[in-house]
Amino acid sequence: MRAILVPADSSRLGEMLSFLSEGFPEDFIGLGPRVERAMRELVGLVHDVSYGGKSGNVQVSRKFVTFNGEACLIVTVCDWGAPYDPFDDPGHGEFGGPGARLADYLSYHYNQNSNVNEMYFLAPEAGG
Repeated sequence: MRAILVPADSSRLGEMLSFLSEGFPEDFIGLGPRVERAMRELVGLVHDVSYGGKSGNVQVSRKFVTFNGEACLIVTVCDWGAPYDPFDDPGHGEFGGPGARLADYLSYHYNQNSNVNEMYFLAPEAGG
């Protein structure tokens, strides 16, 4: 799985999206706008909550898998800021808002001193 390490800053979103869309299989091309909106929301949350508005990095990776029998893109965003769970403590941020809801499935866990957020997007013809 390929990954990039970039500052957790919305001004670097274009770089993250270019990486994610590079070499997309044809079935996934239509996901671009959904992935962009979800990434914008998540990167903002990481910057504001995990890093407290200060500088920090995110590692962005992607993989194509079969999830519940359907073709799926998984976008993983890791950071090394303060631990948080955007689903258990709504006061920690807005992940789960309109952008994140464009993903078909969301997950979060804290692993080896990093916040790990995963967004699953079904291929458009698979119902995503």
